[in-house]
Amino acid sequence: MACAAVYIGIGMPAMAENDASRNETATAPQATAMPDGDAGRGATMAHLCENCHGPDGHSLTSRYPAIAGLPESRIIERLTAFRAGESSHLMESMTRGLSDQDIADLAAHFSRLE
Repeated sequence: MACAAVYIGIGMPAMAENDASRNETATAPQATAMPDGDAGRGATMAHLCENCHGPDGHSLTSRYPAIAGLPESRIIERLTAFRAGESSHLMESMTRGLSDQDIADLAAHFSRLE
């Protein structure tokens, strides 16, 4: 967007000034709130994670991180980022079909494990 504003501003100073004044008063868009997670539902979905992260969220190999007991917000943050493709990682394909509710439920489940 900043590049577009600079591009538009080339040879059009009046428009660039108007865009700048609008940006000063604009507020950042609010992030969509995640639904409350249901740990019970997350437990029924946990089989999706078992092959790599273990049945109890404790991986049997250092290749995959343990996810049991991580803060719920951290699990949500990572799963959401993977789903958005912010990392070229195996988890992108694993999370692609998850809804916000699925992510919240899995996070609620794994965050409660020890």
